[in-house]
Amino acid sequence: MAFSENFRHMLDRLRERAGEAKRMGMSDEDVAAITAQIGDWLAREAEPRTYEQRLLKEFWDVCNEEEKRVISRALLRVAEKSAPAPVGSRGGEG
Repeated sequence: MAFSENFRHMLDRLRERAGEAKRMGMSDEDVAAITAQIGDWLAREAEPRTYEQRLLKEFWDVCNEEEKRVISRALLRVAEKSAPAPVGSRGGEG
C-alpha cells in the first residue's frame, strides 16, 4: 500500500512511540487510549496536510469515543505492519 511520505513518517513515529510506551509497561489498550487523545487534539488543532490525514479527520469528526479507539488501534496495527523488516528477516515467517 502506497502512502504519502508525510503519512509514512507519521506511522513511523507512531510505531516508535507506541514501542517506547509498551517497553515502559503500558498495555496495548492504554497506548490506544493515548493515541485517541492525541487524535482528538490533532482533529481540533492541526490542519490536515495530506489526503490520508484529511480522511482520518473526516472519520474522527463523525465517530463516537469507542469508534475513535477502534481507529486508534487500527492505526497502531497499520504502523506495526508498515515497519521495515529487520535485516536478515524473511517475510511470512514467525
